[in-house]
Amino acid sequence: MFKSNPKAEFERTLWELLNDYGVLSLSEDALHPLMWSHYADSHRGICIEFDAAQHFFQYARKVNYELDYPSIDPMSHLPEEVNEIAILTKADFWKYEKEWRVIFPKMTDQEKKEGIAKTNNPLGKHLYGLHNGPGIYTFPPDAISAVILGAKVSVRDAEELIALLKNIRPDIYIERAALHPSAFKLERTAI
Repeated sequence: MFKSNPKAEFERTLWELLNDYGVLSLSEDALHPLMWSHYADSHRGICIEFDAAQHFFQYARKVNYELDYPSIDPMSHLPEEVNEIAILTKADFWKYEKEWRVIFPKMTDQEKKEGIAKTNNPLGKHLYGLHNGPGIYTFPPDAISAVILGAKVSVRDAEELIALLKNIRPDIYIERAALHPSAFKLERTAI
């Protein structure tokens, strides 16, 4: 197969490998209007701000934005390197997202044991135990540094969200993204 259609076979193999990874996408920019439009239901959602030094967020990797597809040589790159290049590369026109990604590879029990054995960091040991590819991962509430309500969150939804957040963490900092009165941008305002 690889000899008859190397590009198609490589792409098939790449997607097969990528299916064994979970990816958490994060952004540096909590106020970019397009991020709110694309990912927060046209400003009706929320933005959760995390402390980058907390929990698995400290393992986030910066996404590379390129004009061209990355060069990958399946003969000289290990599968993990191919996945990393694929997972951390996006087209240049997405640069405004300022994206960082936490990668969660699927691991066998043996790979988890070996990873746990080779790290001295308690968080690292915990993270090796978590790795299981795509899925739902939890994090401690104290990893949240703030929550920003979208500019178009309804009063009822805002009240429910604030009550829920204060129940989880009474000291949480909550703000609202507000449309700037004279420019195409957002501002953070305290609630």
